[in-house]
Amino acid sequence: MKKLIEMKEAEKENEGGLKELFEPWVRPALIAGLGLAFLQQFIGTNTIIYYAPKTFTNVGFGNSASILGTVGIGAVNVIMTLAAIKIIDKVGRKPLLLAGNAGMVVSLLVLAGVNLFFEHTAAASWTTVICLGVFIVVFAVSWGPVVWVMLPELFPLHVRGIGTGVSTLMLHAGTLIVSLTYPMLMEAVGISYLFIIYAAIGVAAFLFVRFKVTETKGKSLEEIEHDLRNRNGGSGSAAKQQTANL
Repeated sequence: MKKLIEMKEAEKENEGGLKELFEPWVRPALIAGLGLAFLQQFIGTNTIIYYAPKTFTNVGFGNSASILGTVGIGAVNVIMTLAAIKIIDKVGRKPLLLAGNAGMVVSLLVLAGVNLFFEHTAAASWTTVICLGVFIVVFAVSWGPVVWVMLPELFPLHVRGIGTGVSTLMLHAGTLIVSLTYPMLMEAVGISYLFIIYAAIGVAAFLFVRFKVTETKGKSLEEIEHDLRNRNGGSGSAAKQQTANL
C-alpha cells in the first residue's frame, strides 16, 4: 500500500503533457497504445455486437430468433470476459492477443466463405451462429479485456494518464467510425466480403502486435519504463526524475 501511495504521489508531481508524450523514446509506447485501441474496434467486434440482429436476419433467421441470438452473444461476451480475468496474468498479454487474432480471422473467413457459396441455406445460417459465437469467445478472452489492461501499462509513469487518455479517445473514435460505416459497407459489398475485409484487418492486427507491442506480463511499472528507455534511448529529465522518485 505504501508503495502504491508513493507511486501515485510521484506520478502527480511529475505528470507530463502532450509534449512529453511525443518525446522520441516514448513514441513507441504511443504507437502501440494508439494501434491497439484503433485495431480493437476495426477487427469488427462492435459490428457483430451492435448489428447482430441485422446479421442474423440477413442469413435467414426471423426477427425473434435474431434477437435471441443477440442476447446469447452478449451473455457469452460477459462470461468469457470474466474468464479472461483469471488467465491474463498466467498466459500473458501478447499470447492472448495473437491467439485471439488467429481465432477471429479464421471465424471471419469461414463466415465469408459459407455466406458467399451457401447463401440462404440452413448450413449457412447455423454456421453463422457458430462462427459468431466463436468470434465473440476469442475476442472476449483476448482483445476485449487485454487492450484495456495494456493501455496504462505501456506508458511511462509521468505520461501514463495522458497516454491512456489519448489512446482511449482513439478507441472511441474507432467505435464511431466502424458503427457508422458498417451499414453502408454491408449494403455496398455484401456481408461475405465485409467479413473478408475484417479478416484482413485481423491479419494486420496480428502483425502489429507481433512486431510493435511489448509484453508487459510480470513486469513492474518501473521495469516497463526502464526497458522502454533502454530500447529507445530515453534520457528525458522527467523520466529520470520519475525513476528517482520510485
